[in-house]
Amino acid sequence: MSPSVRIVALTLNVAFVTTAAMAQDEDLLLQETIIVEGDRSNPMFAGIEPEVSLDFVEIRSYGAASIEELLADLEPLTNSPGGGPPAILLNGRRISGLREIRNYPPEALARVEILPEAVALKFGFRANQKVTNFILRDRFHAISTRARLGGPTEGDQALGEIDVSNLRIRDDRRWNVDFEYEFQEALFESDRDIERDEGDGAADRTIQPEQHNVELSASLNDFLPHDISATYTLGLDATSQERAIAQSDLSDTIDRDTEDLNLEASFVLNRTYDDWNWTLNGTYARQDTESETEQDLVSGFTEATDATSNNTTIEGVVFRKLFQLPAGDVVTTLKAGTVFQDLSTTSEQDGSVIDTDLSRDEWNAQANVDVPLLSRDMSGNSIGSLSLNANARIDDVSDVGSLSTLGGGLSWKPTNDVQIIASTSTRETAPSLQTLGNPISVTETARIFDFSTGETIENITRITGGNPDLSSERITEHRLNLSWDLFDDPDLKFNLTYLDSDSEDAVLEFPGLTPEIERAFPERVQRAADGTLLSVDARPINIAERKQRQIRYGFNWSRS
Repeated sequence: MSPSVRIVALTLNVAFVTTAAMAQDEDLLLQETIIVEGDRSNPMFAGIEPEVSLDFVEIRSYGAASIEELLADLEPLTNSPGGGPPAILLNGRRISGLREIRNYPPEALARVEILPEAVALKFGFRANQKVTNFILRDRFHAISTRARLGGPTEGDQALGEIDVSNLRIRDDRRWNVDFEYEFQEALFESDRDIERDEGDGAADRTIQPEQHNVELSASLNDFLPHDISATYTLGLDATSQERAIAQSDLSDTIDRDTEDLNLEASFVLNRTYDDWNWTLNGTYARQDTESETEQDLVSGFTEATDATSNNTTIEGVVFRKLFQLPAGDVVTTLKAGTVFQDLSTTSEQDGSVIDTDLSRDEWNAQANVDVPLLSRDMSGNSIGSLSLNANARIDDVSDVGSLSTLGGGLSWKPTNDVQIIASTSTRETAPSLQTLGNPISVTETARIFDFSTGETIENITRITGGNPDLSSERITEHRLNLSWDLFDDPDLKFNLTYLDSDSEDAVLEFPGLTPEIERAFPERVQRAADGTLLSVDARPINIAERKQRQIRYGFNWSRS
Protein backbone atom coordinates (compact mmCIF):
# COMPACT_ATOMS: atom_id res chain seq x y z
CA MET A 1 0.00 0.00 0.00
CA SER A 2 1.49 3.37 -1.04
CA PRO A 3 1.95 6.16 1.54
CA SER A 4 -0.73 8.30 -0.14
CA VAL A 5 -3.24 5.46 -0.02
CA ARG A 6 -2.37 4.84 3.63
CA ILE A 7 -2.96 8.48 4.49
CA VAL A 8 -6.39 8.37 2.87
CA ALA A 9 -7.20 5.06 4.57
CA LEU A 10 -6.17 6.23 8.00
CA THR A 11 -8.42 9.28 7.79
CA LEU A 12 -11.45 7.04 7.48
CA ASN A 13 -13.23 6.50 10.77
CA VAL A 14 -16.36 4.37 10.72
CA ALA A 15 -18.72 3.49 7.89
CA PHE A 16 -22.08 1.99 8.67
CA VAL A 17 -24.58 0.45 6.28
CA THR A 18 -27.63 -0.70 8.20
CA THR A 19 -30.95 -1.98 6.97
CA ALA A 20 -33.50 -2.42 9.74
CA ALA A 21 -37.17 -3.31 9.88
CA MET A 22 -38.76 -2.65 13.25
CA ALA A 23 -42.23 -3.68 14.34
CA GLN A 24 -42.61 -0.52 16.42
CA ASP A 25 -44.02 2.57 14.78
CA GLU A 26 -41.36 4.86 13.35
CA ASP A 27 -42.90 7.77 15.24
CA LEU A 28 -42.08 6.04 18.50
CA LEU A 29 -38.37 6.09 17.67
CA LEU A 30 -38.46 9.83 17.05
CA GLN A 31 -40.01 10.75 20.38
CA GLU A 32 -37.64 12.41 22.80
CA THR A 33 -39.29 10.93 25.89
CA ILE A 34 -40.92 7.54 26.39
CA ILE A 35 -42.65 6.97 29.74
CA VAL A 36 -43.48 3.43 30.80
CA GLU A 37 -45.40 2.89 34.04
CA GLY A 38 -45.61 -0.49 35.76
CA ASP A 39 -44.44 -2.64 38.64
CA ARG A 40 -41.31 -4.76 38.73
CA SER A 41 -42.85 -8.24 38.59
CA ASN A 42 -39.69 -10.28 39.07
CA PRO A 43 -39.55 -11.23 42.80
CA MET A 44 -35.88 -12.21 42.45
CA PHE A 45 -34.92 -8.52 42.64
CA ALA A 46 -36.53 -8.42 46.12
CA GLY A 47 -37.17 -4.68 46.02
CA ILE A 48 -33.54 -3.73 45.30
CA GLU A 49 -33.48 -0.76 42.94
CA PRO A 50 -30.93 -0.38 40.12
CA GLU A 51 -27.95 1.86 40.74
CA VAL A 52 -28.28 3.03 37.13
CA SER A 53 -31.18 2.64 34.69
CA LEU A 54 -30.80 3.67 31.03
CA ASP A 55 -33.75 4.09 28.70
CA PHE A 56 -33.77 3.76 24.91
CA VAL A 57 -32.64 7.34 24.25
CA GLU A 58 -29.80 7.16 26.80
CA ILE A 59 -28.57 3.85 25.34
CA ARG A 60 -28.39 5.40 21.86
CA SER A 61 -26.35 8.32 23.21
CA TYR A 62 -23.37 5.99 23.81
CA GLY A 63 -23.02 5.42 20.06
CA ALA A 64 -22.12 1.74 20.53
CA ALA A 65 -22.50 -0.65 17.60
CA SER A 66 -23.17 -3.77 19.71
CA ILE A 67 -24.01 -4.86 23.24
CA GLU A 68 -20.37 -5.88 23.66
CA GLU A 69 -19.25 -2.33 22.86
CA LEU A 70 -21.96 -0.92 25.13
CA LEU A 71 -20.68 -3.09 27.99
CA ALA A 72 -17.18 -1.73 27.41
CA ASP A 73 -18.52 1.84 27.58
CA LEU A 74 -20.40 1.03 30.80
CA GLU A 75 -17.44 -0.74 32.43
CA PRO A 76 -16.83 1.96 35.10
CA LEU A 77 -20.42 1.39 36.27
CA THR A 78 -20.74 -2.40 35.84
CA ASN A 79 -17.44 -3.66 37.29
CA SER A 80 -17.50 -4.33 41.01
CA PRO A 81 -14.56 -2.94 43.02
CA GLY A 82 -12.24 -5.85 43.72
CA GLY A 83 -14.59 -8.25 41.92
CA GLY A 84 -15.05 -9.77 38.53
CA PRO A 85 -16.95 -8.78 35.39
CA PRO A 86 -20.70 -8.22 35.68
CA ALA A 87 -23.23 -11.04 35.77
CA ILE A 88 -25.42 -10.71 32.69
CA LEU A 89 -29.20 -11.12 32.61
CA LEU A 90 -31.56 -10.83 29.66
CA ASN A 91 -35.12 -9.79 30.50
CA GLY A 92 -34.40 -10.71 34.12
CA ARG A 93 -33.19 -14.23 33.30
CA ARG A 94 -29.84 -15.99 33.11
CA ILE A 95 -28.36 -16.44 29.64
CA SER A 96 -26.25 -19.19 28.10
CA GLY A 97 -23.23 -16.85 27.96
CA LEU A 98 -22.20 -13.44 26.71
CA ARG A 99 -21.71 -14.84 23.20
CA GLU A 100 -25.50 -15.25 22.98
CA ILE A 101 -26.16 -11.49 22.98
CA ARG A 102 -22.82 -9.70 22.57
CA ASN A 103 -23.40 -8.82 18.89
CA TYR A 104 -27.01 -7.65 19.30
CA PRO A 105 -27.41 -4.02 18.12
CA PRO A 106 -28.21 -1.65 21.01
CA GLU A 107 -31.30 -0.53 19.08
CA ALA A 108 -32.86 -3.85 20.13
CA LEU A 109 -32.76 -2.76 23.79
CA ALA A 110 -35.62 -1.02 25.58
CA ARG A 111 -33.73 -0.53 28.85
CA VAL A 112 -30.49 -1.40 30.69
CA GLU A 113 -30.35 -1.81 34.49
CA ILE A 114 -27.17 -2.00 36.59
CA LEU A 115 -27.83 -3.55 40.01
CA PRO A 116 -25.62 -4.02 43.11
CA GLU A 117 -23.81 -7.20 44.11
CA ALA A 118 -26.61 -8.33 46.44
CA VAL A 119 -28.77 -9.18 43.41
CA ALA A 120 -26.14 -11.58 41.97
CA LEU A 121 -26.73 -14.09 44.77
CA LYS A 122 -30.43 -14.34 43.92
CA PHE A 123 -29.53 -15.62 40.43
CA GLY A 124 -26.85 -18.08 41.54
CA PHE A 125 -23.82 -15.87 40.82
CA ARG A 126 -21.06 -14.97 43.26
CA ALA A 127 -21.41 -12.12 45.74
CA ASN A 128 -18.59 -10.04 44.20
CA GLN A 129 -20.34 -9.37 40.86
CA LYS A 130 -22.63 -6.56 39.90
CA VAL A 131 -25.60 -7.45 37.69
CA THR A 132 -26.36 -5.94 34.29
CA ASN A 133 -29.90 -6.64 33.11
CA PHE A 134 -30.66 -6.04 29.42
CA ILE A 135 -34.36 -5.67 28.56
CA LEU A 136 -35.20 -6.30 24.91
CA ARG A 137 -37.91 -4.75 22.80
CA ASP A 138 -40.93 -6.98 22.22
CA ARG A 139 -40.60 -6.94 18.43
CA PHE A 140 -37.50 -6.08 16.43
CA HIS A 141 -35.76 -7.09 13.21
CA ALA A 142 -32.47 -5.75 11.88
CA ILE A 143 -30.01 -6.82 9.19
CA SER A 144 -26.82 -4.87 9.86
CA THR A 145 -23.52 -4.48 8.05
CA ARG A 146 -20.75 -2.52 9.70
CA ALA A 147 -17.32 -1.67 8.27
CA ARG A 148 -14.44 0.15 9.94
CA LEU A 149 -11.02 1.21 8.73
CA GLY A 150 -8.55 3.23 10.74
CA GLY A 151 -5.11 3.46 12.25
CA PRO A 152 -2.72 5.63 14.27
CA THR A 153 -1.84 9.11 13.07
CA GLU A 154 1.85 8.15 12.95
CA GLY A 155 3.31 4.87 11.81
CA ASP A 156 2.39 2.56 8.95
CA GLN A 157 -0.36 0.46 10.46
CA ALA A 158 -3.96 -0.13 9.40
CA LEU A 159 -6.82 -1.61 11.42
CA GLY A 160 -10.06 -2.86 9.98
CA GLU A 161 -13.26 -4.75 10.73
CA ILE A 162 -16.39 -5.93 8.93
CA ASP A 163 -19.44 -7.31 10.73
CA VAL A 164 -22.65 -8.74 9.25
CA SER A 165 -25.55 -9.79 11.49
CA ASN A 166 -29.23 -10.65 11.36
CA LEU A 167 -31.40 -10.41 14.50
CA ARG A 168 -35.12 -11.08 14.75
CA ILE A 169 -37.18 -10.76 17.96
CA ARG A 170 -40.83 -11.73 18.14
CA ASP A 171 -42.04 -11.44 21.73
CA ASP A 172 -40.35 -14.29 23.63
CA ARG A 173 -38.81 -15.87 20.52
CA ARG A 174 -35.65 -14.70 18.80
CA TRP A 175 -32.73 -15.79 16.64
CA ASN A 176 -29.45 -14.23 15.58
CA VAL A 177 -26.58 -14.99 13.17
CA ASP A 178 -23.38 -12.94 13.17
CA PHE A 179 -20.14 -13.00 11.16
CA GLU A 180 -17.17 -10.79 12.02
CA TYR A 181 -13.69 -10.37 10.54
CA GLU A 182 -10.97 -8.15 12.05
CA PHE A 183 -7.42 -7.47 10.93
CA GLN A 184 -4.47 -5.54 12.28
CA GLU A 185 -1.23 -4.83 10.47
CA ALA A 186 2.02 -5.16 12.35
CA LEU A 187 3.47 -2.09 14.08
CA PHE A 188 7.28 -2.15 14.15
CA GLU A 189 9.83 -0.38 16.30
CA SER A 190 10.99 1.50 13.23
CA ASP A 191 7.47 3.00 12.95
CA ARG A 192 8.05 4.69 16.30
CA ASP A 193 11.73 5.56 15.77
CA ILE A 194 12.81 3.27 18.59
CA GLU A 195 16.58 2.89 18.60
CA ARG A 196 18.54 0.18 20.40
CA ASP A 197 22.17 -0.36 21.26
CA GLU A 198 22.71 -2.57 18.22
CA GLY A 199 22.59 0.47 15.93
CA ASP A 200 20.82 1.16 12.66
CA GLY A 201 21.37 -2.35 11.33
CA ALA A 202 19.52 -4.02 14.21
CA ALA A 203 16.59 -6.28 13.51
CA ASP A 204 13.18 -4.60 13.47
CA ARG A 205 10.84 -6.08 16.11
CA THR A 206 7.09 -5.64 16.39
CA ILE A 207 5.37 -3.51 19.01
CA GLN A 208 2.01 -4.93 17.92
CA PRO A 209 1.72 -8.14 15.88
CA GLU A 210 0.01 -8.72 12.58
CA GLN A 211 -3.31 -10.34 13.47
CA HIS A 212 -6.40 -11.74 11.74
CA ASN A 213 -9.52 -12.85 13.59
CA VAL A 214 -12.72 -14.51 12.31
CA GLU A 215 -15.82 -15.05 14.49
CA LEU A 216 -19.05 -16.84 13.65
CA SER A 217 -21.94 -17.02 16.14
CA ALA A 218 -25.55 -18.19 16.00
CA SER A 219 -28.24 -18.36 18.68
CA LEU A 220 -31.87 -19.47 18.78
CA ASN A 221 -34.50 -18.95 21.47
CA ASP A 222 -37.85 -20.74 21.38
CA PHE A 223 -40.26 -22.65 23.61
CA LEU A 224 -40.32 -26.35 24.39
CA PRO A 225 -43.41 -28.18 25.68
CA HIS A 226 -44.70 -27.11 29.13
CA ASP A 227 -43.71 -23.47 28.49
CA ILE A 228 -39.98 -24.10 28.91
CA SER A 229 -37.93 -21.32 27.34
CA ALA A 230 -34.86 -22.75 25.57
CA THR A 231 -31.87 -20.93 24.11
CA TYR A 232 -29.07 -22.56 22.09
CA THR A 233 -25.83 -20.85 21.13
CA LEU A 234 -22.96 -21.98 18.90
CA GLY A 235 -19.74 -20.07 18.22
CA LEU A 236 -16.43 -20.48 16.43
CA ASP A 237 -13.41 -18.15 16.70
CA ALA A 238 -10.14 -18.43 14.76
CA THR A 239 -7.14 -16.13 15.26
CA SER A 240 -3.73 -16.02 13.61
CA GLN A 241 -0.91 -13.83 14.84
CA GLU A 242 2.62 -13.14 13.61
CA ARG A 243 5.12 -11.35 15.83
CA ALA A 244 8.79 -10.46 15.32
CA ILE A 245 10.10 -11.05 18.84
CA ALA A 246 13.89 -10.79 18.68
CA GLN A 247 16.97 -10.51 16.53
CA SER A 248 18.95 -13.43 15.12
CA ASP A 249 21.71 -11.36 13.50
CA LEU A 250 22.17 -7.78 12.34
CA SER A 251 19.58 -8.00 9.58
CA ASP A 252 16.94 -10.63 10.37
CA THR A 253 14.24 -11.07 12.99
CA ILE A 254 12.89 -14.17 14.69
CA ASP A 255 9.19 -14.63 13.98
CA ARG A 256 6.73 -16.26 16.37
CA ASP A 257 3.49 -17.49 14.74
CA THR A 258 0.45 -18.31 16.88
CA GLU A 259 -2.76 -20.01 15.78
CA ASP A 260 -5.77 -20.08 18.09
CA LEU A 261 -9.06 -21.95 17.51
CA ASN A 262 -12.03 -21.76 19.92
CA LEU A 263 -15.29 -23.69 19.77
CA GLU A 264 -18.19 -23.06 22.15
CA ALA A 265 -21.66 -24.59 22.40
CA SER A 266 -24.12 -23.73 25.16
CA PHE A 267 -27.78 -23.86 26.16
CA VAL A 268 -30.04 -22.48 28.85
CA LEU A 269 -33.53 -23.65 29.87
CA ASN A 270 -35.92 -21.51 31.95
CA ARG A 271 -39.33 -22.19 33.47
CA THR A 272 -41.30 -19.70 35.58
CA TYR A 273 -44.17 -20.58 37.93
CA ASP A 274 -46.17 -18.43 40.34
CA ASP A 275 -43.98 -18.89 43.42
CA TRP A 276 -40.80 -20.34 41.99
CA ASN A 277 -38.70 -20.81 38.87
CA TRP A 278 -35.74 -22.83 37.71
CA THR A 279 -32.86 -22.46 35.25
CA LEU A 280 -30.52 -25.06 33.74
CA ASN A 281 -27.31 -23.98 31.99
CA GLY A 282 -24.81 -26.06 30.06
CA THR A 283 -21.62 -25.08 28.20
CA TYR A 284 -18.88 -26.92 26.33
CA ALA A 285 -15.80 -24.97 25.26
CA ARG A 286 -12.65 -26.16 23.52
CA GLN A 287 -9.55 -24.08 22.87
CA ASP A 288 -6.51 -25.12 20.83
CA THR A 289 -3.48 -22.81 20.71
CA GLU A 290 -0.30 -23.54 18.75
CA SER A 291 2.79 -21.38 18.71
CA GLU A 292 6.00 -21.84 16.69
CA THR A 293 9.13 -19.74 17.04
CA GLU A 294 11.53 -19.52 14.11
CA GLN A 295 15.04 -20.86 14.66
CA ASP A 296 17.67 -18.38 15.81
CA LEU A 297 20.40 -18.58 13.15
CA VAL A 298 23.02 -17.42 15.66
CA SER A 299 22.29 -19.57 18.74
CA GLY A 300 20.26 -22.29 17.01
CA PHE A 301 17.43 -21.91 19.55
CA THR A 302 13.95 -22.93 18.40
CA GLU A 303 10.64 -23.44 20.22
CA ALA A 304 7.16 -24.82 19.61
CA THR A 305 4.24 -24.98 22.07
CA ASP A 306 0.77 -26.50 21.91
CA ALA A 307 -2.06 -26.19 24.43
CA THR A 308 -5.50 -27.84 24.23
CA SER A 309 -8.18 -27.31 26.85
CA ASN A 310 -11.73 -28.65 27.24
CA ASN A 311 -14.26 -27.21 29.65
CA THR A 312 -17.73 -28.62 30.34
CA THR A 313 -20.06 -26.83 32.78
CA ILE A 314 -23.59 -27.69 33.96
CA GLU A 315 -25.45 -25.50 36.47
CA GLY A 316 -28.95 -25.63 37.89
CA VAL A 317 -30.57 -22.75 39.80
CA VAL A 318 -33.89 -22.81 41.67
CA PHE A 319 -35.57 -19.73 43.14
CA ARG A 320 -38.52 -20.24 45.50
CA LYS A 321 -40.72 -18.39 47.97
CA LEU A 322 -40.59 -20.27 51.28
CA PHE A 323 -43.20 -18.54 53.44
CA GLN A 324 -44.56 -15.10 54.23
CA LEU A 325 -43.70 -12.77 57.10
CA PRO A 326 -45.49 -9.51 57.95
CA ALA A 327 -42.78 -7.60 56.04
CA GLY A 328 -42.89 -9.82 52.95
CA ASP A 329 -41.85 -13.17 51.49
CA VAL A 330 -38.87 -15.18 52.70
CA VAL A 331 -37.18 -16.42 49.51
CA THR A 332 -34.25 -18.68 48.73
CA THR A 333 -32.01 -19.41 45.77
CA LEU A 334 -30.36 -22.82 45.51
CA LYS A 335 -27.68 -23.64 42.98
CA ALA A 336 -25.76 -26.83 42.17
CA GLY A 337 -23.24 -27.34 39.42
CA THR A 338 -20.34 -29.35 38.10
CA VAL A 339 -17.31 -28.44 36.01
CA PHE A 340 -15.03 -30.84 34.11
CA GLN A 341 -11.76 -29.41 32.80
CA ASP A 342 -8.65 -30.80 31.20
CA LEU A 343 -5.52 -29.12 29.86
CA SER A 344 -2.81 -30.77 27.75
CA THR A 345 0.30 -28.81 26.83
CA THR A 346 3.53 -29.54 25.01
CA SER A 347 6.62 -27.33 25.03
CA GLU A 348 9.52 -28.23 22.75
CA GLN A 349 12.76 -26.26 23.06
CA ASP A 350 15.94 -27.26 21.20
CA GLY A 351 14.73 -30.86 20.97
CA SER A 352 13.79 -31.04 24.67
CA VAL A 353 10.08 -31.81 25.16
CA ILE A 354 8.00 -31.04 28.26
CA ASP A 355 4.49 -32.51 28.38
CA THR A 356 1.84 -31.49 30.91
CA ASP A 357 -1.55 -33.12 31.41
CA LEU A 358 -3.87 -31.64 34.03
CA SER A 359 -7.51 -32.35 34.76
CA ARG A 360 -9.99 -31.02 37.31
CA ASP A 361 -13.44 -32.17 38.38
CA GLU A 362 -15.42 -29.68 40.45
CA TRP A 363 -18.75 -30.01 42.22
CA ASN A 364 -20.33 -26.97 43.83
CA ALA A 365 -23.46 -26.06 45.76
CA GLN A 366 -24.69 -22.64 46.84
CA ALA A 367 -27.59 -21.44 48.99
CA ASN A 368 -28.93 -17.93 49.56
CA VAL A 369 -31.78 -16.82 51.84
CA ASP A 370 -33.41 -13.36 52.03
CA VAL A 371 -35.51 -12.48 55.08
CA PRO A 372 -37.55 -9.22 55.14
CA LEU A 373 -37.69 -7.73 58.65
CA LEU A 374 -39.50 -4.45 58.11
CA SER A 375 -41.63 -2.97 55.38
CA ARG A 376 -42.54 0.66 54.80
CA ASP A 377 -46.19 -0.42 54.62
CA MET A 378 -46.15 -1.71 58.24
CA SER A 379 -47.99 0.54 60.68
CA GLY A 380 -45.79 2.35 63.18
CA ASN A 381 -42.63 1.76 61.13
CA SER A 382 -40.56 4.92 60.83
CA ILE A 383 -37.16 3.51 59.80
CA GLY A 384 -38.09 2.16 56.36
CA SER A 385 -37.64 -1.24 54.71
CA LEU A 386 -35.08 -3.64 56.18
CA SER A 387 -34.03 -7.14 55.12
CA LEU A 388 -31.26 -9.62 55.92
CA ASN A 389 -29.36 -12.00 53.67
CA ALA A 390 -27.28 -15.11 54.37
CA ASN A 391 -25.40 -17.23 51.83
CA ALA A 392 -23.01 -20.17 51.74
CA ARG A 393 -21.17 -22.08 49.03
CA ILE A 394 -19.01 -25.20 48.92
CA ASP A 395 -16.70 -26.22 46.06
CA ASP A 396 -15.14 -29.68 45.96
CA VAL A 397 -12.17 -29.41 43.59
CA SER A 398 -10.43 -32.68 42.70
CA ASP A 399 -6.85 -31.37 42.70
CA VAL A 400 -7.27 -28.90 45.58
CA GLY A 401 -9.89 -30.14 48.04
CA SER A 402 -12.89 -28.41 49.59
CA LEU A 403 -13.22 -24.62 49.27
CA SER A 404 -15.87 -22.70 51.19
CA THR A 405 -17.64 -19.35 50.96
CA LEU A 406 -19.69 -17.74 53.74
CA GLY A 407 -21.40 -14.38 53.63
CA GLY A 408 -24.21 -12.19 54.84
CA GLY A 409 -25.69 -8.79 54.29
CA LEU A 410 -28.23 -6.14 55.20
CA SER A 411 -30.39 -4.03 52.89
CA TRP A 412 -31.99 -0.86 54.23
CA LYS A 413 -34.22 1.69 52.47
CA PRO A 414 -34.93 4.49 54.99
CA THR A 415 -36.78 6.40 52.23
CA ASN A 416 -37.88 5.70 48.70
CA ASP A 417 -34.88 7.67 47.43
CA VAL A 418 -32.09 6.14 49.57
CA GLN A 419 -30.83 2.54 49.47
CA ILE A 420 -28.00 1.19 51.67
CA ILE A 421 -26.59 -2.33 51.29
CA ALA A 422 -23.87 -3.72 53.57
CA SER A 423 -22.34 -7.17 53.07
CA THR A 424 -19.44 -9.34 54.16
CA SER A 425 -18.01 -12.57 52.77
CA THR A 426 -15.07 -14.93 53.14
CA ARG A 427 -14.26 -17.19 50.20
CA GLU A 428 -11.55 -19.56 49.02
CA THR A 429 -10.61 -19.82 45.33
CA ALA A 430 -8.34 -22.20 43.45
CA PRO A 431 -5.90 -21.05 40.74
CA SER A 432 -7.13 -21.79 37.24
CA LEU A 433 -5.88 -24.78 35.31
CA GLN A 434 -4.25 -22.44 32.78
CA THR A 435 -2.40 -20.57 35.54
CA LEU A 436 -1.09 -23.90 36.80
CA GLY A 437 -0.29 -25.65 33.53
CA ASN A 438 0.16 -23.28 30.59
CA PRO A 439 3.12 -24.39 28.41
CA ILE A 440 6.54 -23.06 29.40
CA SER A 441 7.84 -20.54 26.87
CA VAL A 442 11.37 -19.12 26.77
CA THR A 443 12.36 -15.90 25.01
CA GLU A 444 16.16 -15.62 25.00
CA THR A 445 16.35 -12.11 23.60
CA ALA A 446 13.69 -10.29 25.60
CA ARG A 447 13.83 -6.72 26.82
CA ILE A 448 13.13 -5.86 30.51
CA PHE A 449 13.43 -2.67 32.50
CA ASP A 450 15.67 -3.24 35.54
CA PHE A 451 14.54 -0.96 38.39
CA SER A 452 17.75 -1.70 40.30
CA THR A 453 19.89 -0.02 37.64
CA GLY A 454 17.28 2.19 36.02
CA GLU A 455 18.11 0.77 32.60
CA THR A 456 16.33 -1.26 29.93
CA ILE A 457 18.25 -4.51 29.49
CA GLU A 458 18.32 -6.14 26.06
CA ASN A 459 18.72 -9.81 25.13
CA ILE A 460 17.95 -11.47 28.46
CA THR A 461 16.09 -14.77 28.97
CA ARG A 462 12.43 -14.41 30.01
CA ILE A 463 10.41 -17.48 31.07
CA THR A 464 6.59 -17.48 30.95
CA GLY A 465 3.89 -20.12 31.37
CA GLY A 466 2.11 -21.89 34.21
CA ASN A 467 3.27 -22.48 37.76
CA PRO A 468 2.15 -25.85 39.21
CA ASP A 469 3.19 -24.84 42.76
CA LEU A 470 0.53 -22.16 43.24
CA SER A 471 -1.71 -22.36 46.33
CA SER A 472 -5.39 -21.51 46.79
CA GLU A 473 -6.35 -17.95 47.72
CA ARG A 474 -8.46 -16.88 50.72
CA ILE A 475 -10.29 -13.55 50.43
CA THR A 476 -12.27 -11.62 53.06
CA GLU A 477 -14.34 -8.68 51.83
CA HIS A 478 -16.55 -6.05 53.46
CA ARG A 479 -18.72 -3.88 51.20
CA LEU A 480 -20.97 -0.88 51.62
CA ASN A 481 -23.17 0.43 48.78
CA LEU A 482 -25.12 3.70 48.96
CA SER A 483 -27.54 4.82 46.25
CA TRP A 484 -29.37 8.14 46.55
CA ASP A 485 -31.85 9.60 44.05
CA LEU A 486 -31.22 13.31 44.48
CA PHE A 487 -33.76 14.53 41.89
CA ASP A 488 -36.36 12.99 39.63
CA ASP A 489 -36.29 15.79 37.07
CA PRO A 490 -33.56 16.02 35.99
CA ASP A 491 -32.65 12.43 36.82
CA LEU A 492 -29.66 12.77 39.18
CA LYS A 493 -28.39 9.87 41.29
CA PHE A 494 -25.42 9.56 43.68
CA ASN A 495 -23.69 6.18 44.09
CA LEU A 496 -20.96 5.25 46.57
CA THR A 497 -19.18 1.93 47.10
CA TYR A 498 -16.65 1.15 49.83
CA LEU A 499 -14.58 -2.05 49.72
CA ASP A 500 -12.28 -3.47 52.39
CA SER A 501 -10.52 -6.58 51.08
CA ASP A 502 -7.82 -8.82 52.60
CA SER A 503 -6.30 -11.71 50.61
CA GLU A 504 -3.99 -14.49 51.78
CA ASP A 505 -1.82 -16.36 49.25
CA ALA A 506 -3.10 -14.10 46.45
CA VAL A 507 -2.23 -15.27 42.92
CA LEU A 508 -0.59 -12.56 40.79
CA GLU A 509 1.24 -12.21 37.53
CA PHE A 510 4.95 -11.63 38.18
CA PRO A 511 5.29 -7.84 38.72
CA GLY A 512 7.99 -5.43 37.55
CA LEU A 513 11.55 -6.25 38.60
CA THR A 514 11.96 -3.83 41.52
CA PRO A 515 14.60 -4.36 44.23
CA GLU A 516 11.82 -5.34 46.67
CA ILE A 517 10.43 -7.98 44.31
CA GLU A 518 13.91 -9.36 43.66
CA ARG A 519 14.60 -9.70 47.40
CA ALA A 520 11.27 -11.45 47.90
CA PHE A 521 11.80 -13.89 44.97
CA PRO A 522 15.59 -14.26 44.58
CA GLU A 523 15.23 -17.66 42.88
CA ARG A 524 13.34 -15.99 40.00
CA VAL A 525 16.23 -13.70 38.99
CA GLN A 526 19.72 -14.54 37.73
CA ARG A 527 22.55 -12.01 37.46
CA ALA A 528 26.17 -12.16 36.41
CA ALA A 529 28.97 -11.53 38.89
CA ASP A 530 29.02 -7.85 37.93
CA GLY A 531 25.28 -7.54 38.57
CA THR A 532 24.17 -7.66 34.92
CA LEU A 533 20.69 -9.13 34.58
CA LEU A 534 20.71 -12.49 32.76
CA SER A 535 17.24 -14.05 33.14
CA VAL A 536 13.85 -13.60 34.81
CA ASP A 537 11.27 -16.30 35.56
CA ALA A 538 8.04 -14.33 35.04
CA ARG A 539 5.53 -17.10 35.78
CA PRO A 540 2.65 -16.35 38.24
CA ILE A 541 3.35 -16.20 41.97
CA ASN A 542 1.63 -16.38 45.36
CA ILE A 543 2.09 -13.45 47.71
CA ALA A 544 1.57 -13.85 51.46
CA GLU A 545 -0.97 -11.05 51.91
CA ARG A 546 -2.65 -8.29 49.97
CA LYS A 547 -4.76 -5.51 51.48
CA GLN A 548 -7.05 -3.32 49.43
CA ARG A 549 -9.20 -0.35 50.41
CA GLN A 550 -11.37 1.39 47.84
CA ILE A 551 -13.90 4.19 47.88
CA ARG A 552 -15.64 4.77 44.56
CA TYR A 553 -18.33 7.38 44.14
CA GLY A 554 -19.97 9.30 41.33
CA PHE A 555 -23.02 11.07 40.02
CA ASN A 556 -25.20 9.76 37.21
CA TRP A 557 -27.18 12.45 35.44
CA SER A 558 -29.41 12.02 32.41
CA ARG A 559 -31.89 14.16 30.56
CA SER A 560 -33.64 13.52 27.27
